[in-house]
Amino acid sequence: MTGSGRRYLRWFYLWHRRIGVAAATLFIILVVTGIALNHTTELDLEHHAVTNPLLLGWYGMATPSAKKVFRVNNQYVSQFNDHLFLNKRPLSSATGALINAVESDGLLLVLTQENLFAYTVDGELVESQALPSSLLGKVEKAGVTIDGNLLVLAEGHYQSIGSDMLGWKEVAATQLLNWSEPAPLPEELAQSLRSGNSPLKLERVMLDLHSGRLFGRYGIYVMDAAAVVLLLLSLSGFYLWLQHHRRRRHTRR
Repeated sequence: MTGSGRRYLRWFYLWHRRIGVAAATLFIILVVTGIALNHTTELDLEHHAVTNPLLLGWYGMATPSAKKVFRVNNQYVSQFNDHLFLNKRPLSSATGALINAVESDGLLLVLTQENLFAYTVDGELVESQALPSSLLGKVEKAGVTIDGNLLVLAEGHYQSIGSDMLGWKEVAATQLLNWSEPAPLPEELAQSLRSGNSPLKLERVMLDLHSGRLFGRYGIYVMDAAAVVLLLLSLSGFYLWLQHHRRRRHTRR
């Protein structure tokens, strides 16, 4: 081989190594995400929620948080997004913005902007009814009467209803036992509910990472380029092996 040929081969070796190192990171991403996506069901990727604030922010999503929380006999009624929960259990049929939750005669009364729901202490729906027009969108406060009934303040008037759900009636302010105030949600329970209500799932992150869309509008082209580079590295690696094999054969002669 001539001197210029050896210099060219050294240059080729050098750039082959540099490009290989640069492409290795993208190659690892492609391999790891590809294997994970092949086992989506086993890894439960479609249900595994992402709660990392940085990733959620990257997707333009807000970190799920409780809009309102009320503590009722060591249990917590909370609202995440449009869903209401008793501890970790979704409250079936409950819709609308949460206003308050109290215990009355062994039942859990959950008041929203448009409806009143009665549940067992285990979260089983017993009954529901729409709020009367006199309360619809007008409730300022809610609490418990001295008889254990639900009491609300709306436009200066106090109205009460019991666990029998037989109808609202106007009462005097002296019937008030105490107003129900929002309570902090225990961190362990909050974390569990944030995870369950995150709009971002791990499967989507893996898909976007594998395709390159996670890196923005040009990310897909970066991954396409990485695939082309890997093909070129394979071909150039074969070329280098062939050159080495030829030199060895030439040396033996």
